[in-house]
Amino acid sequence: MMNICEENKCTGCGACLNVCPKQCISMTYNSRLELVPQIGTDCVNCGLCKKKCPVNNSSENKNKSLKCYAAYSSSYRESSSSGGIASSLANAILTDGGVVCGCIFDGKVHHIVSSDKDTVYAMRGSKYVQSQTDRCYAEIKKIIATRKCLFIGTPCQVAAVKSIVGNSENIYCIDLICHGTPSPRYLQEVIESFGGCENISFRNNDNFTMTVDGKSSNISERYMMSFLNGLTFRESCYSCPFAEKDRVGDITLGDFWEIKNFKNKQSGVSLVLINSSKGEELLQMATDDIVFEERTFEEAYFGNPQLVHPSIPHKNRKKYIELLSDTKKFDTTVKQLLYKERLKNWLKKRELVKLILRLKNRGK
Repeated sequence: MMNICEENKCTGCGACLNVCPKQCISMTYNSRLELVPQIGTDCVNCGLCKKKCPVNNSSENKNKSLKCYAAYSSSYRESSSSGGIASSLANAILTDGGVVCGCIFDGKVHHIVSSDKDTVYAMRGSKYVQSQTDRCYAEIKKIIATRKCLFIGTPCQVAAVKSIVGNSENIYCIDLICHGTPSPRYLQEVIESFGGCENISFRNNDNFTMTVDGKSSNISERYMMSFLNGLTFRESCYSCPFAEKDRVGDITLGDFWEIKNFKNKQSGVSLVLINSSKGEELLQMATDDIVFEERTFEEAYFGNPQLVHPSIPHKNRKKYIELLSDTKKFDTTVKQLLYKERLKNWLKKRELVKLILRLKNRGK
């Protein structure tokens, strides 16, 4: 049985699943509870999965950014995690008779293709978990024969869709500045702890609080804490070949952190990198709904280190993997590590207080 790519570098993008002519590839959880491809017995060793794997071709389809903007949507800013630019661009594609492929939450986070405005509206908001792409790339390949399609996803997913569909004039791609993706299994643990849910939110502007049906808990707080500290990402996220200045999307979107001298920045400001002529074209389609101002690339890189290098693993990453292999439970593992870390910090503070008191007593 062939290896598609090195497992520690697999992004779980699902390109292999979509390109297999025998449909004998499925996504299963490995020992780190990451989704990885498993090849079935019907495999005929055609090699398409290996050929189309974005990891094996990570230097392809990348462009140097042409322009950098700070921007927000006049229509969608107030209802978005950041500046709402993705929603304005999606609406422009729908108005032109096209479709949008993005991720939604309907019990799980996954990518779907839709031309329905309400469904596309549900794609708004940050989702700090790996979205399962299923067979959406193959579906897009059929659609773009006659209609435009906007794909929104992480850089590895954008690289995957481009590998599958080629450079059709009808496909537009937005890659999101990605810190890394935790396993869907961890999110499922959170949801199960609440007894299920209908709605989930990972943040509100710069308030990184996870709520399930409007409520938070210790487990949801631990989910966000472990995410923000780079503890629970896929192994491949820490060596991501797409976390660099050269981008795979026609447009790159993220938060414009630390921006200065921008009016009403507290309401959310998007970072928009235009990486191709198609990116320029897409932005022009929605320009009536977008307020934007050209800024320097240095400003963009300062607040978004994943435009320069992959996320740095938490100092306890190795210990986390060891514990996870025993417990097979994310929250149990995270709880142990966070408890030990907090205990160490508390002990350090106690020793510091003792030292200060001793110094004070010497001076009497």
